Amino acid sequence: MSIEAIDELIPAGSFSHSCIVVDDIEKTYEHYSKISGAELTVLKQTNEPEIAKVIYRGQSTPTRARQFFVTLGGLRTEVLQPDEHPSVWAEVLKRQGGNSLHHMGFNVESAAPVIDFFAEKGMMVLQTGNYIGGRYTYIDTLDALGMIIELLETV
Repeated sequence: MSIEAIDELIPAGSFSHSCIVVDDIEKTYEHYSKISGAELTVLKQTNEPEIAKVIYRGQSTPTRARQFFVTLGGLRTEVLQPDEHPSVWAEVLKRQGGNSLHHMGFNVESAAPVIDFFAEKGMMVLQTGNYIGGRYTYIDTLDALGMIIELLETV
């Protein structure tokens, strides 16, 4: 089967969340708390390296991030601050010169065909990792699409 368009692999209704990377998550959390009536999730640390098993640009990294989620106008947004270790989160924060849109996340049954679709177009995997109940994959679509695509698989 030849896939002509990405919507054959990422159908309507599969959107999970957007993500913003920030350089001061506590300040950002405080601002969201002041301006929003929306409920914020607890500010937390991502999983330990032994669980997350993050691979960034082909290399294992012990990176972690602090994060929270907020829903505004029906849009669920992850807010994330990377640690000092190499990661696509830190890369984008530095490249963009500060706080910026990082990715749009989509739930997929299998990331493999989506990865293949993008690879055929020269857009490769940037980072992968595990979270409790699933696995994420970031595709290097920043230059082409203005943001990274995140694929979320339940395992």
